[in-house]
Amino acid sequence: MKWPLFILLCLLSGTAYSQQNVEKETPIYKDPASLPYKNVSPSMRNGKMGLANTRTLETLIPFEYDNIEKIGDAFPYFIAQQNGNYGVLDGQGKTVIAFDYQQLLFHNISSNDPYEDVLSDKDFIFQVKKNGLSGFIDIHHKTILPLVYEHIYFDKSSSFPASKAGKWGMINLKGEIKIPFQYEEMGSIGNVYKVASKGLKGFISKEGKVLLPIQYTSIERFMNNALKNTPYYIITNNSKKGVWDSKTQTYTAALYDKITDACEGNFIVVNNNKYGIINTKNELIIPIQYDHLKFFSLKDPKQPLLAMAKGKYGLIDLSKKQVVAFQYDDIQSISGGFYKACTNGKCKVIDAQGRIITKEVYDNIGIYIDGEASVFKGDQMSIINAYGDQGKFSSSDARGYTDLKTLLEAFATAMNSKNDSIIRAFCNNVTPDKHTVSFLERSGFKDPSLLYDLRKKAYALEDVPTMWFDRLKRFTGKLENLQYVDNGITYLQSEQFCVESVVGSTTFKAGDKEVKIKLGGLMRVDGFWKAFNLPSMAD
Repeated sequence: MKWPLFILLCLLSGTAYSQQNVEKETPIYKDPASLPYKNVSPSMRNGKMGLANTRTLETLIPFEYDNIEKIGDAFPYFIAQQNGNYGVLDGQGKTVIAFDYQQLLFHNISSNDPYEDVLSDKDFIFQVKKNGLSGFIDIHHKTILPLVYEHIYFDKSSSFPASKAGKWGMINLKGEIKIPFQYEEMGSIGNVYKVASKGLKGFISKEGKVLLPIQYTSIERFMNNALKNTPYYIITNNSKKGVWDSKTQTYTAALYDKITDACEGNFIVVNNNKYGIINTKNELIIPIQYDHLKFFSLKDPKQPLLAMAKGKYGLIDLSKKQVVAFQYDDIQSISGGFYKACTNGKCKVIDAQGRIITKEVYDNIGIYIDGEASVFKGDQMSIINAYGDQGKFSSSDARGYTDLKTLLEAFATAMNSKNDSIIRAFCNNVTPDKHTVSFLERSGFKDPSLLYDLRKKAYALEDVPTMWFDRLKRFTGKLENLQYVDNGITYLQSEQFCVESVVGSTTFKAGDKEVKIKLGGLMRVDGFWKAFNLPSMAD
């Protein structure tokens, strides 16, 4: 009799242990009807959203809502929209929070969050807006923060921006004011806040300490998308510009007409159309004396810079040392420490010390990929290696403009001619060709949507020049006596593949007035400037 009793005790003990594990691992919900479902997914029927079990097809929430979103697998609730208002439903379609709100946002609460003392008994809260005012409630409709704020930017910090009576300040979830409501604007950038007062902008800390004086008319990112993840911002005061470094929370004086590019704390500045370089300490690294400067690398300050003086290009470094003499009409990086150097329309490959690599000169030279680059003579193409050794030439369909100025002048000529054949010739040259597609595929450069569109058969490559021609024909009569004025601003978009792009619009003169034209996402790809979008007249 002892053995059955022992077995029974073991079974009971195991059952108790199993139940303890289940209770420990399974979330407990006060409302059994809100238990999560594994096989559920919001879907649409007859233009309305509902919820059905995807396995049994049983309707759980009637299909009578404009929208339904599942909060998450850990929380068995759904945010729904009906007649323009938002509420919350459980898994059986029961209304948990009434449809009273013009906005309803879900925020998960973690034990690591800094406001755990306020929300110690809650897994999540809702940010809601009613009658134009915002606050916070919990799943039981209990008010956490009264609905008295026009805007709330909740970022899960111990305090966060909110606006009241048209002014911005900082509050916490207890409603305590951490920074008085005194600013016209407020937005977080990392762990600091950009604010505005009386039309002027600056930066403050979470505690309200002024980090950048509130005296600037604008604070903006660099236009170069390649710099969007850097800590640098251009600050403007009375049309003069400086730099704010959000990482070190330091800034330079606003003394310059333009600041065009950045490389690891070094900035190209322009005054009176002359270029130089400063650092974050506002120290002048390169005198403001050059006609043009450009970084070939946005990450490696040891690489040479392109410089122009007296109409000729050369290479310099940040120690002010001239590494390649000012003797070329154009110099372009072609990857791997090599450069295309051109004079009178003929190009050769040089290295960073100015040593000539190629034995011949070419009409154009492409980018090195895996130690090989395309070279062109007329309609013939060949391949060279890193030593300048050349293979056999064969015919190529590569076409286009190798410098931006020539392209823009050709556009003006085409628009002034009113001759369809000249306009078509320009469209053929400026649009991608088979060589463009080949380079994009070989390099893996993924930014243009061209390859995606071609694979999806949105259009054929041969259709693109006609699409451009049809668009340019709309401009005829609007762009008479067109004259090229300014290149626009070009930026390094891909350092690895030496892809440059034109940011913003290009300025032309049409008779007595200036016009801004966006020439379709121009990028220099394998040595040719190509447009990856249709052109448009800027507003």
